[in-house]
This record gives sequence, structure tokens and C-alpha cells, in this order.
Amino acid sequence: MQLGLPIPFQKFLKLKQPPYGEPIDLIFCWGVHRVTGIGSSTLIAVNASSRYSLVFAGMKAASWKHIDELVISGIKQAMEGDGYTAEQIETYLAAAGPPEFTKTHGRSPVACMNKAIETLGYMEKWLDESQLFQPDITWRLNEDFCHATGFPDESYGNPWKYLFRDLRRLGICEDDYELSRDIAYQLKLAYERAKSTQEWSDRIDRARESLESGKRLYPSDLQYL
Repeated sequence: MQLGLPIPFQKFLKLKQPPYGEPIDLIFCWGVHRVTGIGSSTLIAVNASSRYSLVFAGMKAASWKHIDELVISGIKQAMEGDGYTAEQIETYLAAAGPPEFTKTHGRSPVACMNKAIETLGYMEKWLDESQLFQPDITWRLNEDFCHATGFPDESYGNPWKYLFRDLRRLGICEDDYELSRDIAYQLKLAYERAKSTQEWSDRIDRARESLESGKRLYPSDLQYL
């Protein structure tokens, strides 16, 4: 797995200039950067192919020394939250290999990362200062309607869908995953509506039925059922 560091981030970390990575599938490449516009100090990792993103807020001095470990942990948490099985996640990580710092992966992935950072700037109200990894902001950022480097023939789509299609291309997951993730998103929207109206909508009832029938839902939503 390659973790591409922009030059300003290399200087912040006081690292020697990393090498160019060996050419590999962009699904195994991530751009990593420091963001100062949300929370006290924030780390973002953006997949070079799908623009699937991970967000960590409240980084401390010691945290910056373990970026590679944080990215691996974030991948596990984000993918688990999106309904992937432990086996699927471990298959992806095994195929990606150990993380290594490299230069960034070209203009298009960097542009996509910058766009993700711009979008992140509008999401501070969902910041959870009690934890480093930000599952809610990560979820919302991966719902963004955007361009992704790994899908040049398509104008726009969602990062979580692009990641799913990359993983399907590699044989890691199958078509039924996309439906269950859509159900989870509908549940999240319905719960937000229920919080303000104090009423359970028909959409939540349908989501509950889907859960009972074995569909995978976003873990943090299960407490609301």
C-alpha cells in the first residue's frame, strides 16, 4: 500500500523526500494530508482511484508518528461501517501489502484529494471530539457526488460506489453489497428526520425489516432501531 505525501505534509512531518512508488493499481494507493480547517488538527486519507476518504480529527504530536497504522485502522473501521465483512477487508489489506510512504500519485488523484479536503471544510458540525477516527464525517464525505481518477469515463459518482466497483473488479465483493449500503444510507437519513420530528417514519420501518432479513447496516445506526 502506498501512502502519497504532498510536499507541504512532508515538511510538516520533517521527513526526507520519499521515493516514487512502484507502479501499482491505484486502488492500493492513498493520498494523505494534514487539514487545519476542521477541528484542532485533522488527518485525511483519500484513495487515489475511488476518492474514498478517511478522516481523523484531534491529532496529537504522537499521532503523527503513526500515520501508517492510523490509515490501516481507518480503512478497517470505514469499510466495516460500510458493511464489508472482516474477510473482505483483510483480503483487500493483504492484496495492498504493507504501507509505505511515497510521493503523490499524479495530478488527478491530488486534485481529487484537494476537492475532498474542500468538501470536508463544510462538515465540522458533525465532528466528534471524543474520538480520533470520524465515522460520521467519513460516511458523509464518501456520499459526496464527485469525480474519481480510477473512473475517467464517468463524469460523477459516489466514492463509496467507486470503491465497491474497484473491489468487485478484484473479486473481493459481489453485487448484493451495493443494495445493502443504500439501505443503510436511507436509515441514516430517516433517523436524522426522526430526531427532529420525534416520529418513526415508514422509511425506518422498512430499514428495520431489511435488517431483520439479514441486510448489513451501518453499525452506529443499529442503536436507533
